[in-house]
Amino acid sequence: MKRLIKIEKERLLSSKTFYITILIGIIIAVSQFIIEVIPASRDLLKAYSGVSYTLPSVFKKSMSLNTSSPFRMVYLITFPILAMMPFALTYCSDLKTGYVKNIYTRELKKKYLLSKFIVTFVSGGMAVIFPVILNIMLTMTVLPAAIPVQNGTFAIMSKSFMCKTFYSNPFLYVFVYLIIIFAFGGIFATLILAFTRLIQNVFLLSLSTFVLWYMLDQFNSMVKNFIDFNISCETLVDMIQRGPVHSVWNYVFVGAFWLVISVVLFFSTGMKSDTY
Repeated sequence: MKRLIKIEKERLLSSKTFYITILIGIIIAVSQFIIEVIPASRDLLKAYSGVSYTLPSVFKKSMSLNTSSPFRMVYLITFPILAMMPFALTYCSDLKTGYVKNIYTRELKKKYLLSKFIVTFVSGGMAVIFPVILNIMLTMTVLPAAIPVQNGTFAIMSKSFMCKTFYSNPFLYVFVYLIIIFAFGGIFATLILAFTRLIQNVFLLSLSTFVLWYMLDQFNSMVKNFIDFNISCETLVDMIQRGPVHSVWNYVFVGAFWLVISVVLFFSTGMKSDTY
């Protein structure tokens, strides 16, 4: 099992799509930093002179917490693509090239499937948290990590999930959200594995989770006035918490639901046959 995980990890680190994903993440994070954060850092003195209403802060101007940032929306929209790109499509190529046949002659099928699932999950999670962490670190080089104040200028409202934590220990708030983002990135990467035997066209397969991501967000927009529950994964990974009031059970239920779907579909279809 460890040997298979090592092999899959080496395949991940040697794949071009892994480094392309990293490059895309760098472009998003650095672009937001240059266009939005650096200009804000030049106006720090305005907060003390009374010209500006509040001190520019990491927890107000970084990409994930900036309510007006188009880069935040670009990141959220491309989230399932970033999660999928590093490694999820390799299962499809393994089936089509006959690689799995070679593996199954030497290893148990379930060991290969489990190692593929683990590495895909981790790669998807790392791909989506990388630009967020990079952007926060860059922002911290030019803006203070001032503790947020409940003056109405920050994104997190009084009824928001972990509101008290955000205004008392914002780094803990960000850390918890990084875990949530990592989890949903891993889940949406492994959903590609689950859909592989159902969608045999690589192009359509690569778009499947993006379509699902978009449809969930649109459906959530239609029903949000009727139910106090958020089914949109896009809004659940958004640090500013758009949409209905969130609870911890909202995250757990939605995340667990799609994780179970990916596990059941992937392992049930994967154990039945070897190739298309």
